[in-house]
Amino acid sequence: MPLSRPGRTVRLATVLVVGGLALAACGDSSTKGGASSSISPGTKATGTPVLVGLINDEQGAIAIPELTTGANAAIDYVNAHGGVNGHSLKLEHCATNGTPESALACANTMISKKVSSVVFGVVASADAIVKPLEEAGIGVFAVAGQGVTSGADPEVTYTSTSQALTFSGAFKFFKQIKSAKPFLVAPDLGPATKQLAEQALVPAAKASGLDLSYILYNAASPDFAAAVTAAKKKGSDALYVLGSEGDCTNFVKTAKQLGWDKILFGGTCTEYVKALGAQAADVYTLSFLVPAQAIATAPAAKKPEVQLYIDQMKASGASDKTNSSYAEIGFSDLMTLSKALTTVTGEVTAATAKPAIKAFTGDVFLGGAVNCATRPAPGGTCGHLFVGLKTNANGTQDVVGGDFIDAATP
Repeated sequence: MPLSRPGRTVRLATVLVVGGLALAACGDSSTKGGASSSISPGTKATGTPVLVGLINDEQGAIAIPELTTGANAAIDYVNAHGGVNGHSLKLEHCATNGTPESALACANTMISKKVSSVVFGVVASADAIVKPLEEAGIGVFAVAGQGVTSGADPEVTYTSTSQALTFSGAFKFFKQIKSAKPFLVAPDLGPATKQLAEQALVPAAKASGLDLSYILYNAASPDFAAAVTAAKKKGSDALYVLGSEGDCTNFVKTAKQLGWDKILFGGTCTEYVKALGAQAADVYTLSFLVPAQAIATAPAAKKPEVQLYIDQMKASGASDKTNSSYAEIGFSDLMTLSKALTTVTGEVTAATAKPAIKAFTGDVFLGGAVNCATRPAPGGTCGHLFVGLKTNANGTQDVVGGDFIDAATP
């Protein structure tokens, strides 16, 4: 899902030059679906609190408070169900406004508070604060990878799909939904964008058996009508958009108004579902987590986790946020991190937490299984699984094929 909102663009997941779809899809050690959460049931944590930091952009032009709402709901659940080896989790929350200065201030706060680890929510300036946290010996964790350098840093643990696998996974999905001639519509971010398309994406698509065409649009003033017309002239059978949430919504709307009746693929966008209502029907997307609105067709192993998420958000008074991809990310962040921290023997400190996080092997909550000790791309992120989704007119979504798709296999 793209970490962007209409009018509030955070091109961490949808920009071609940083790897396109940052699907925090999850790897697989034995089965695609993974296992359910292993947090102890019904035993309230009473031990000395373990301090965990959360840095999230939620002020200024970029504001994603839903992610923090989900994280807080997960903390409540974890602490009511055994915590981390009997110790409760205490969240040290720091809100940023998208600037490197605010992110650095939050990093310094985490260092001064001596947190055991730091979770990145949506942090536009993630790359600017990894180094000071690393120098302080504090591990960084997120289920949604972001940044250019941090995404390739072996000291950072993102359970997302690596940049090397994101497009191969998307191409595999196109074959699954019977597309042979997709047409990519992407923002023009300068010469590097065309270079990436010509030297990497088109050849990679060809190697996957796809005839990929593309057009670049002016991000400040998109002309999606021209893109649809170009795709029709090419005889393409699928339109594939990369862009902000607002761009995705406008693209889908334009394509349908112009009579496009073939495959529409919205990358990892989510906001179009609510914005367009029934007009969003039949649009395909990819997601690293199984969303609440897809519970009916979720992989069997994930249905209890989706239901737990829905129930816990309701119990916390945030049930209106259950269909927010950002709330799901925050919830998954803290549920998954808590599992990693349970592997620590003795006191949970920055020194003991960091190696446990880096070696995390197991299920990502709402996602699949990962092995961060043996990553699919050296120095990259941990995962290689995601789900393909098809939107229905009533706002629900179906998991295409009913299971995860492995981006690492042909």
